Amino acid sequence: KTFSQWFGRLVTKALGEDAVKFGKDFHSFRHAVTDCLRVGAKSDEMRYALLGWTEGAGKRNAKFNYEEKFKIRELKELIDSVNFPGFDPSYLRREGA
Repeated sequence: KTFSQWFGRLVTKALGEDAVKFGKDFHSFRHAVTDCLRVGAKSDEMRYALLGWTEGAGKRNAKFNYEEKFKIRELKELIDSVNFPGFDPSYLRREGA
């Protein structure tokens, strides 16, 4: 809940009140990112690993959860593939970070 509230304030600051009025919240952002990852990921398994999902719909699989299948570099490349034209998040980065 706290993170969603923080994200709502961030969206309002970046896009204005209308973005929040039209349901542009963390849930819709997560879906948009998931769609971008679907295009950029080499496999569903890679996308699931990045999003913290288990293999298969609702199926728990300890091997899938704990086995290190992808290198950090690969996951970072996937994250970097997410692009929202016109959105520049650079002002969110802290100096020196």
